Amino acid sequence: MLNDLLSVSSAIVQRYLGQILDAALSQHPQIQGTAVDILSFTIKQGLAHPVQSFPVIVALETSPNTALSARASALHSMLHSRHASLLNSRFILSARASFSYQAELAQGRGGSGAVEGVRGGTALLHRWFALVREKRAPKLDFLKALLRAFDVGTSLSAAQEDIDFARYMAENFAAFDYKTQEEVLLVVKSLTNILSTAGMQCVEALSPGHLRAQLQAPTAPPPPSQAEGSDACMPDATATADPAEQGKGSSCGLLLWVVVLAYNGKCRPPKAGVADARKVAPAAHFRPDRVDHASQNAFEEPLWPD
Repeated sequence: MLNDLLSVSSAIVQRYLGQILDAALSQHPQIQGTAVDILSFTIKQGLAHPVQSFPVIVALETSPNTALSARASALHSMLHSRHASLLNSRFILSARASFSYQAELAQGRGGSGAVEGVRGGTALLHRWFALVREKRAPKLDFLKALLRAFDVGTSLSAAQEDIDFARYMAENFAAFDYKTQEEVLLVVKSLTNILSTAGMQCVEALSPGHLRAQLQAPTAPPPPSQAEGSDACMPDATATADPAEQGKGSSCGLLLWVVVLAYNGKCRPPKAGVADARKVAPAAHFRPDRVDHASQNAFEEPLWPD
């Protein structure tokens, strides 16, 4: 008899599970409370697959209602202890569900619809991170999976919702309560890899010809001037380049100088006393008819030895 009741309950829940999950995210407190009660009974009795209800549980954890958030956190802990290996495939989908839920709440409050990943200095996904942080392997899997939210497709096209979701996840990662250096270094390494690939693709897509020409074009000599004398070597003040281009050139030159110094290891200034001891005699005591080969060699010797 009991088995028959459980079979009937499971069949009913599985048939109307979609409506139950939608009602659990409703903004009406009575409808949401009833749906959460049914969802709690479903999860505790195992009447439906846990992967189906997991995104809704994560979304409810970010609710501003502390009582509702605590109930969702308890259900999340139960699912994590029973089906941790099954939930790994729904990490990004669950994070997206929490973002959509927060967007609906923001629109319901009559705001601009901007979604923030931090509330009161605490990440909205901090309960989820605190739950998976107990063991090293689930923690690293969690960070690696959620960092895929920053991946950029090969088409380099994204909707405004994708950009808002990436910002939402960035605010969560910035506010997570990290405990070890491994967690921080993993996030930094993953973001650096994404930036080195997708970032360069975006730069080339935005300015494919100008950037490459600026980096690879050889330096051309200045055109000869028609003027004679010392004025021919003086640049015209009115013919200067654009200030933005001058700033780019000076920045590139400074960067090149820093790279050269780092490559050489150190800058070797002239030794004290060497330049003073080898100064050329004043012009008043210099007689061209009395210059010998030894003095010529002295003048031709470099001032600073290697």
